[in-house]
Amino acid sequence: MVRIAGVECEAGLAVITLPYSDAYFVSAYPRECTETFHAGHVAGFEFFGAVPTKTDYDNTSIAVSKVVGDERVLTREFLRLQSHFLFEHHFCHVGRGNEKGHVETHVGYARRNLLVPVPSFPSWGAFNEYLAAACYADLFRHVRGKPGTKAERLLDDVAAMLALPAEHFEIRRVEHTTASSLSLVRFDRNDYSVPTAAAHHEVTAIGGIEALRILCGTEVVAAHPRHWGKEEIFFDPRHYLALLERKPGAFDHARPLEGWELPECLLTLRRRLEATDPALREI
Repeated sequence: MVRIAGVECEAGLAVITLPYSDAYFVSAYPRECTETFHAGHVAGFEFFGAVPTKTDYDNTSIAVSKVVGDERVLTREFLRLQSHFLFEHHFCHVGRGNEKGHVETHVGYARRNLLVPVPSFPSWGAFNEYLAAACYADLFRHVRGKPGTKAERLLDDVAAMLALPAEHFEIRRVEHTTASSLSLVRFDRNDYSVPTAAAHHEVTAIGGIEALRILCGTEVVAAHPRHWGKEEIFFDPRHYLALLERKPGAFDHARPLEGWELPECLLTLRRRLEATDPALREI
């Protein structure tokens, strides 16, 4: 558990460990999903400054769409991650998470040492800064039975690892859907507005950790901050301005315009128009 902006919530932990050096990296997210799975890899690889040649996983549905005997049918987004960083993969036998015991040990260590008592942060970004600093400090710890510090052994690990790609990996999940008659697009259990011209059109929603983009064809028609709650609606009042031209009386009552603070110059213009044309007083 963690307290973010005063609200206590569960945190999904992404943990990457290197068995030789015992170095580990932890990052936290509102929950486990494709884009946070991506983000955990990117943050961990950047922390170590290199990419492991091979990674071990359990059979998470984010990476595995189907298990066929000893074979795995991998998801498109896992393959995109792997083809970018060029690591090899290994998946544990079903129900045998103990095969990656080194990771499970460090998950427990992180919970006991970094999450007790329940920590409090103003944002997920601040929480992850705290976790990264703790992982860095841990590099200078001596592990019983092993020579030197973790940081010293990490140098050998990094020398055997792959270099970070020069190009940035885009952390995102893509969903194809249709904008509703109310100019809303549903993504990850929340609804986001698009311009009224996009209503009833097929759109592509691209969700990252902090932002959501919505495309109609190849054009980005809407951009919103990413929200991690559920069953909420997020409006951009500008998306409904075209509708106001035909229904000006909705200005004071339409839900998408609730709480919209207009610039003072527009409020002044509105008052002057109402004073000169009585018909506009109903707007």
